Amino acid sequence: MKKSLNLPEFLNELLFNKLSAKYEPNYSKFNKNLELNEEDVKIYLGTYFPRSYAESYLIFNDLFKNKIVKKFYNEKEEINILDIGAGSGGNLLGLLFALKDNFSNNLNINVFAIDGNQKALETLNKIVLKISIKYNIHINIKSQFITFNLINELYENSKEYLETNYDFIISSKMINEIIEKDSKAYYDFCKYFSKNLSKEGFLILIDVTMKVESKYLPIILNTQINEFIKNNNKLKTIIPTSCHLYENECNEQCFTNNLFYVSHKEKKNDLSKITYRILTHKNFADKILKNIQKGGLIGETQNSKKYCVYMENSKNINAYKVSL
Repeated sequence: MKKSLNLPEFLNELLFNKLSAKYEPNYSKFNKNLELNEEDVKIYLGTYFPRSYAESYLIFNDLFKNKIVKKFYNEKEEINILDIGAGSGGNLLGLLFALKDNFSNNLNINVFAIDGNQKALETLNKIVLKISIKYNIHINIKSQFITFNLINELYENSKEYLETNYDFIISSKMINEIIEKDSKAYYDFCKYFSKNLSKEGFLILIDVTMKVESKYLPIILNTQINEFIKNNNKLKTIIPTSCHLYENECNEQCFTNNLFYVSHKEKKNDLSKITYRILTHKNFADKILKNIQKGGLIGETQNSKKYCVYMENSKNINAYKVSL
């Protein structure tokens, strides 16, 4: 799986010239994004938006090259996306560009974006409009400003706006902002929002790899999703593929992660590290992975690699790769 890319030239121009984006990494400031002001949003656009774009594009580009996924989505005329904690839209743009590059049919794309920062949502709407015009993509976007401290509170406040058949339900780097207040946030996200997932849809949880109190977020995420799967026989993980095989029995304190690199006008090979799981309904998951070599490589640093303890014989296979 290629894990680096260049930001498209149109996005480079849009972000850094027209929207005055700035590259100024400051993780201690930008690990909480609900209070960003207009100047902060410009820094976020130039620093963290390209990273989110690259992560999302590379994840979905690989997924869409799976023969089963490719066939199903080639036959669809309409795509419904729910983006929770959408921010200014880096992860959403990555998905939109991956759809554009993999499916030639003239898709109608409906997006519902939720966030607790009004300025970020305004920026998201501007960017999506310009992308829609530039690439002649039919994108109907609606956004809703909702503040919350708990996932069940978020669901209660948003369910009147929700459809029941989303093809993609995404949360990217949002739950880390509330996990100290909502200790079961990953579990509850799956519990509540999977109700609105279509039969061949994907629920995607992406987060940073930082430590909260005494435990790393990848460990919290994996533990809670495994618990959810054990209590829900309708959904299965497809990525990492090792989790698909062992999540019902796994009790490991497992740290999974992946590294991505993006180059843009202000920075070459900017590195981001994330953890993520992708779930879908069990029957579709089994079809997608039927002929896929499932892997034991579940993470890496710049110096070493991490492996699934259940898959000693598949260490050389990337558990994040599902393309054929």
